[in-house]
Amino acid sequence: MQLKPHRCPSSLHTFRCSFLRVTTRVCRLLPIWMIGVGLLAKEFAPYDADRFFDTARLVRVDLKMATEGWNKMRVQERSLIKTLRTDLPAKERDLFFEDFPAELVVNGVSLGSVSVRKKGFVGSLSPDRPSLKIKLDKYDKEKRFAGLQTLTLNNNRQDPSRLNQVIGYALFRKAGLLASRCNLAFVTLNGQPLGIYSNVESVDALFFKHRYPQDEGSLWEGTVADFSRDGIPRFEWKFGPQGAAEPLSEVLAALERPDEEVLSALEKILDVDAFMRFWAMEVLVGHWDGYASNRNNYFIYYHAAARRLKFIPWGIDQLAEENNMFWGDPSFVPPKSVKAATSLTRRLYNLSAGRERYFAAMRALLKETWNEGELKEQFQSLHTLLRDYPSKPSDFDGQRHASLEEFVKTRRVNIEKEIKPPYPEWTLKPFGKIGAIAKVGALDLEFALALKKPGAVDGKLEEAQGKVQIALIKDRNPVVFANPTFNIGSEKTPWGGTKWTVLISRASSGPKDLAAVEVTFYAGFPGADPTGKPMRLDAFASPAQARLLEPVASGRVPKGLAITAGQLRLMSFDPGKGVVEGKLSGELFASDQEGEAN
Repeated sequence: MQLKPHRCPSSLHTFRCSFLRVTTRVCRLLPIWMIGVGLLAKEFAPYDADRFFDTARLVRVDLKMATEGWNKMRVQERSLIKTLRTDLPAKERDLFFEDFPAELVVNGVSLGSVSVRKKGFVGSLSPDRPSLKIKLDKYDKEKRFAGLQTLTLNNNRQDPSRLNQVIGYALFRKAGLLASRCNLAFVTLNGQPLGIYSNVESVDALFFKHRYPQDEGSLWEGTVADFSRDGIPRFEWKFGPQGAAEPLSEVLAALERPDEEVLSALEKILDVDAFMRFWAMEVLVGHWDGYASNRNNYFIYYHAAARRLKFIPWGIDQLAEENNMFWGDPSFVPPKSVKAATSLTRRLYNLSAGRERYFAAMRALLKETWNEGELKEQFQSLHTLLRDYPSKPSDFDGQRHASLEEFVKTRRVNIEKEIKPPYPEWTLKPFGKIGAIAKVGALDLEFALALKKPGAVDGKLEEAQGKVQIALIKDRNPVVFANPTFNIGSEKTPWGGTKWTVLISRASSGPKDLAAVEVTFYAGFPGADPTGKPMRLDAFASPAQARLLEPVASGRVPKGLAITAGQLRLMSFDPGKGVVEGKLSGELFASDQEGEAN
């Protein structure tokens, strides 16, 4: 029987009928999560997130920004020492990156006005090709693209191969773990290429709403954070009702129980089987800067309905590595099959039952997830995708690509040697206490100095002359530098270039008095002139540092009393003549643990 078209009695009824017919057709085409989330929003993408993150496709991202805004945004920095400070709750600490207005086009689809901010931490920070966080819903809370409200674009600064994040996240997901989808994107700014970025699914509220639509969970980010009494305050709460971190404290309580009770106590708050796979996968892919090796770069989600915590990988741009520069023992040679440098991994690995479960998870990954043939095909596919987008220098990309292939080729053999009893021991000493870091003052300094006797100063400090202006507050008291003396020195670094030191000393009346301000910066790298550019002052992996030093005792290196978080700018620098002129400004921080913030 053929049905006749229904004739609506009014124009309003006609609109309602048409809307219902269109809605029904759309709902049949969209995934369930887009019906529940995306349909209620303004969806701009003609496809879902799985296609958007398809690794066989290169996403095109075109941004338009005011030049003034771009130039301001790209030089903003995130301070390590300010991030790790403990005298303020995470939500009250400085916001390092500002949002700037922009216009966005993704794969030819215009999304109109959005906001963009810089992102990154320590090694991934770049003033030329910054990583980017794009908020699609900044000016329209209902705006979505493939169900997403935020785009995360990582600059691959620490991964010249540009393959690590795509392959790494895919392996975690293949192992049945919570992990972001990821592919590659070609990004332009005002019509000029910024190059290839990793397009990583943001770990935000929508990430979990798509996966657990009915759950009202909580999320924390772990940055140098661990399950210890001094480490739990380092977790940064992102969202959810569990802001007081009770589930994290329950993990700590479980770790402090007698050996025979640890696993059963953990099972009540942590998805232990999933954690074992997460831990083993971090080790398998050589993620040295993750949780197991470095208590860094991870999220923890509390699934409220299941009452269990789940680990989520993040920042996996540095894979295929065995060692960690922060372990503090260069003579330590770690097993290839396990890394247990953190509170949770160390406690579990020291339990015979925990060790067995860990290696059972590793064996399962080798059998079910780690497929050398598939990985080789992924390498080749991605390499083909990138052949028209060479990295600079052009040969570095090929060298890194080759090392990744070699790592994959030998990984199974290297690990299988160790995953049968007797298992390897983990003998590295635990990380030191995560000390309290607090602001203790402020420093503003201008200097114009020159060596008294121009010439080579490699490996030593030589007398200098000139003038300085210092405004220094420490512990709420001004510190006067009357009749200061000056030194300039330099030393070659193992990785090329030269480390330069400017020392401004004052008379000291006792061994506990502040003796000097030490400023260090790096120069001599090919194509890198430090003059005129703002340089971040920080505790580690920064282009410059400024410390307050105690008096020098005979035969001993002076201890740092405080370190500066701020910025240095060299106005003039002539290494041949030993002339340096600059100014710096920043806040001073000190730690209750020797060496951490000093």
